[in-house]
Amino acid sequence: MASSGAVDLYFFDGAFGGVTMSMLFTVGVVYLGPGSAEIDLAQLAPALGDEAVVVGLPVGSALRSRQDAAVDTGAALPDTIPTDVAAVFLAHTADETTTLRTRVEYLIPVPGDPGSFALVSFRSLGAPFADERVEHFDILITGFSWNEAR
Repeated sequence: MASSGAVDLYFFDGAFGGVTMSMLFTVGVVYLGPGSAEIDLAQLAPALGDEAVVVGLPVGSALRSRQDAAVDTGAALPDTIPTDVAAVFLAHTADETTTLRTRVEYLIPVPGDPGSFALVSFRSLGAPFADERVEHFDILITGFSWNEAR
């Protein structure tokens, strides 16, 4: 729980073969309360959306969701901080005025810290190679591991 709210952010914005490949990857810690540790992981699935499913990772069970949505990249930046800062940031790196935003999230229980979860999120913008980018992220997440306490 001590790390709750901490977020690491990684951003890539480049082009391969003329195709813009904007991607955002975040790792954070969320605290859902001590009662969440006693609930079956599948019951927490609605927290990540209707698409969330329980998956097995080398570090144990986790929730995984994928959502695809159209984003208006031509809209003006909002006057206030939006709910989905990452989507706005990615939207303004796109070449098109409307494009696909893909979001994949993993909710992974933190061992020895009931109610705490790592929330690992991947977002990309643009339809070209969306599935391949998600597959690459899914491969990366299998390398997720916990360090021993120091």
